[in-house]
Amino acid sequence: MQRGSIAFIVVASLAVAKPAPAWGPVPQAEPPRSFAVAPPPPAEKPRELMLWLLGQNESERRCLALTIYWEARAEPPEGQAAVAHVVLNRVGQRGFADTICGVVHQGGRHFPCQFHWYCNGSDPTPRNQAQWDDAQTVARRALEEGNSDPTEGALYFYRVALHPAWAATRFKRRRVIGHHVFLGRRT
Repeated sequence: MQRGSIAFIVVASLAVAKPAPAWGPVPQAEPPRSFAVAPPPPAEKPRELMLWLLGQNESERRCLALTIYWEARAEPPEGQAAVAHVVLNRVGQRGFADTICGVVHQGGRHFPCQFHWYCNGSDPTPRNQAQWDDAQTVARRALEEGNSDPTEGALYFYRVALHPAWAATRFKRRRVIGHHVFLGRRT
């Protein structure tokens, strides 16, 4: 073989082995995801689906976690979950807002408001990181496991030591959990 023939064969074989450039943008590898993937939505009941959708919104989860933190941070996990479920039980009910933040903020920044922490004029920023982490965990679980309501459908609560007059005449006592009494509408 002659030298020119060998060079031709080498160049031709390289041209065949090398893929032709693709037209259009070069596909990039998908970057690694650093966020948690949400659990699949519940398909059984429309209310559970609605709460699941609300739970996917960061500001809605934060409203629920702040309510747990400020109303029940010293309570055991069941007491914190009970406060969370009062908020969730109110969502979409007659006389209440259709979102978690709407329920928490109902009544405005002054009395009569729904939750003391929201309208007492204090800075709502959590001060204890461990308790704030716990409140966020309870909020996430309450939204993911919407059917495990320890309050039996309660829409109201108050501290055991208070004995408010409105509670005894208008509402039915459901349960006492920790330092709170949980009430529902009379049917």
